[in-house]
Amino acid sequence: MVTNHGHLYCCQNAMDSEVSVLLKTTNIHQVQSEQMLENKTGFWVVDQRPMRVEQMMFTDEMHRELENLQDNKLKRVAIIGSRGVGKTLFAQASAGFQGLVLKISELENTPIQHAEAIILKGIDHQPNAEILRIAERAEKTILIAQEDISERTGESNSFHAVNLEELMPKNQKSFEKIKNYLLGVLEQNQIQFQVGDLQFQLNIEELFDKLWPNMRQIVRQTQMRAKTGEWVPIPV
Repeated sequence: MVTNHGHLYCCQNAMDSEVSVLLKTTNIHQVQSEQMLENKTGFWVVDQRPMRVEQMMFTDEMHRELENLQDNKLKRVAIIGSRGVGKTLFAQASAGFQGLVLKISELENTPIQHAEAIILKGIDHQPNAEILRIAERAEKTILIAQEDISERTGESNSFHAVNLEELMPKNQKSFEKIKNYLLGVLEQNQIQFQVGDLQFQLNIEELFDKLWPNMRQIVRQTQMRAKTGEWVPIPV
């Protein structure tokens, strides 16, 4: 990550704010309508946020785990991983993009009885009893955490833990997945690069090497480097 450019800090803070606003909605279809009908934020990480599994960057391991979650109809799941790896998006996919995404601080003022699933963020430091109390209120509960909280809740009430970073190995298959995904993002923004373009290849290799599995930062860096149609060298 660039730490000595004030402009980048500004962009990141603005993008984080936009993502937070989008995730507060009670209906994922409302998110889609707002994106399409109101205005674009100008940030690819928001404007090109996937609305279907087919639009997502999935490794083979992520696909298999998603199928496991859906086939077994698991009601209590904890998605674990560092910031930016795509925990919330994976949680939304596991809920068929019908989940209600909330910060735990917003829960008391939000009706959840009709939600197909609730996806809770900001639970890392919540007491065990509070986590279980929340889970009992919903048909399906998906927790978003940076640490494994599955064992804290007790054996009989444990959550199925999914460590997302373990499903994102740093190998050639993952590199090909992210390369093709970024080609699609560039194309959506009317920026055309051929897969064999040397500068495209070198830039994606560097971002993969230094930032993987932080998908958010990879997309941000790709936008900053390529938005003019030419690759601009920006330190990572």
